[in-house]
Amino acid sequence: MLNAITPLRCIAPTHAKQQAKLAPAEKEGGSQTIEHVWQGQLSDLKASHQKRPLDNILAAFRGPSREVQYPLGNKVIRTIRERLVLVRESEQEIQNFSADQLKELMSRIKHALNPSSQTASHLQEKAICQLLALANHVFAQYFSFTPYSVQILAVLGILASKGNFKGSLAQIKTGEGKSTVITLLALILAYQGKCIDVITSTEYLAKRDKVKYKRFFDFFDITTSHICNKALTPDHFSGQIVYGTNYNFEFSVLFDKFHLTANRTLYNNRNSSRPFHVAIVDEVDNMLLDKASNSARIAYSSQKNLTALYPIIYDFVKNNCLEKEPDIDTISECAKLVKSYQLSNTQLQKFIDSAYRACFKYELKKHYCLRKQNEHARHDANLQIVIIDQDTGRLSENSRWQHGLHQFLEYKHGLPILDETLTLGALSHPAFFAYYGEIYGVTGSLGAEIERNEVTEMYGLTSFDVPTHKPPLTQQLPTVICNTTERAFNHTLLSEVTNTIKAARPCLILCRSIAMSDALYQFIEPKFSNIQLLNDVQNEDEDFLVASAVYSDSVTIATNAAGRGTDIAVCAKAARNGGLHVIFTFFPNSERVEIQGAGRAGRQGNPGSYRIIVPHDDELLAKTGSGNIETLIALRELMVVKASLTRRQYAAIYLAQHHILERFWNDFQYKYANSIHQHAILNKWAEFYTDLENIKVNVEHHFDTALSNYRNTLNSLYDHFMKNLSA
Repeated sequence: MLNAITPLRCIAPTHAKQQAKLAPAEKEGGSQTIEHVWQGQLSDLKASHQKRPLDNILAAFRGPSREVQYPLGNKVIRTIRERLVLVRESEQEIQNFSADQLKELMSRIKHALNPSSQTASHLQEKAICQLLALANHVFAQYFSFTPYSVQILAVLGILASKGNFKGSLAQIKTGEGKSTVITLLALILAYQGKCIDVITSTEYLAKRDKVKYKRFFDFFDITTSHICNKALTPDHFSGQIVYGTNYNFEFSVLFDKFHLTANRTLYNNRNSSRPFHVAIVDEVDNMLLDKASNSARIAYSSQKNLTALYPIIYDFVKNNCLEKEPDIDTISECAKLVKSYQLSNTQLQKFIDSAYRACFKYELKKHYCLRKQNEHARHDANLQIVIIDQDTGRLSENSRWQHGLHQFLEYKHGLPILDETLTLGALSHPAFFAYYGEIYGVTGSLGAEIERNEVTEMYGLTSFDVPTHKPPLTQQLPTVICNTTERAFNHTLLSEVTNTIKAARPCLILCRSIAMSDALYQFIEPKFSNIQLLNDVQNEDEDFLVASAVYSDSVTIATNAAGRGTDIAVCAKAARNGGLHVIFTFFPNSERVEIQGAGRAGRQGNPGSYRIIVPHDDELLAKTGSGNIETLIALRELMVVKASLTRRQYAAIYLAQHHILERFWNDFQYKYANSIHQHAILNKWAEFYTDLENIKVNVEHHFDTALSNYRNTLNSLYDHFMKNLSA
């Protein structure tokens, strides 16, 4: 039986719908002379500024509303109002400047914003406003649009709201031009003489934005680069603005700290490290919340060969744990079989837990996939286990699970078992972001109050919401729960897609896993002429697929890889007929995931819609035991609270481990970096650090006391390790 659970909700009244206006494509060609920036732009600028009165925009910033639940304070709003007025006045002042006058103005702005100039604060504020005025004209020339007043106010709000915090985060709804805000913010900070690391959730986005905004920054004599390369060199860090993912940056720190590379330390060919002035984080909720418990890890070859151990443990668990999870008796019995390997109880327990997950819990094309190391090879021996990121749906190509899990999966699929590695060092996100003097960020969904408080507690950041440029027109259609059979779900989904295509609107179907996206593609593909699959393992180029998803007869089946950061700008015909329709084929684990996926539709004030169709075997539905939407939402909220507490606890544990790592880096640099015994020392350290990570912390009761004892234990063990190392 199909249950239509929630009533129709419109984020804006249907009568407010407007015909979509497609943004012109970026002009091709090289940089142009500075005079070209001004030609034909001033009238368009003036007209765009007058579309919405400033006081109306500021009223939206004050909230409260559906878009603005956490507004800026009145004092900050007054400040950014005054500065926006200065931006508009500056545009009028410089409209008749010659090329030489413009170059002289840029020089004066850079001098005024340089901390060494000791320019008065009010003159610095004026310089920032002049810089934004100039940037507006450059945007008009290179991108055929100018930043909205809302976007400029967002930039000014990020800077003005920082106060005594380490930085500020802005929640900017999906499709409202977050990359424009990042670009303007990076421009101001660069003119203040700071090095900026722009951190994105995927390499695809980092490369895209570096290429897209290169001409813009070239105009202002600001160098840019990205570090999304397999073989990094110091040149990749040469830009004043560097793009990359958190893992790109974190691994560069780890390798440099162990003196395995010198990419960041040889900044601009000098023996001085690239400073950690500013991090600007795109999709900041994904980085600081969803991935807060993740770490970049350097694997180090172990001298122990455990290849023969994995089949023994795997087969034992497979035969003895089919109807029950491993317990103390399981560990005792297995210990007898592997006695010769001299494993500690903790190591053996972790191996058994990993074998259990490989046997019964982890699913192909859901948690991992099999992928060829060499696309031209034909034999299965060339396959490898590749982790699927459960938050983004993307593949983690260069990562391996710990504690034998990767090896057990290799054995399960008949692949060559690679040696277990030790951990030379790990860098968690909280430890990594602690290096920066300032942190700013944007995202479409910062989450509930408990998540915002978590960001403040862990990273020292404040946050606020930004209203949309135009009234949002996205419709949330009634959620449908198919709590009976797969057939009922397939029938409901097919009917939804058919009706969407009949209305000449494109359709984006979001799936929880690669396996589900494959299955739905096989089911739906024969019924539609223009259907494509986007799940990070497809053969086609992602840019091509995104560009093909805009047409009125397009059906795109995707994992959550398309639910974050993907901009589907539908064609004019589709926009007139209601825009993109997004279908979730799972109940999102958090409201943030729902907002991000739904944000693919109705971007920048255009019409769009989304619906959640929950299958009978949905993970959250199975936990509730009922088909009640209120129960699902309540469970989701409870999971958010538990996840936040867990992240805070693990962040504290990782920071305690990182303190020990920093102690070793300092000792290693001054005592052993140039030693002929460096390899032997690093091997001993890797054995010690791997054992250190296996020390358990009781997080169930009196966590603060347990954490204090844990820190003391780690420091004592390190002192003992270094004493033996020096002996």
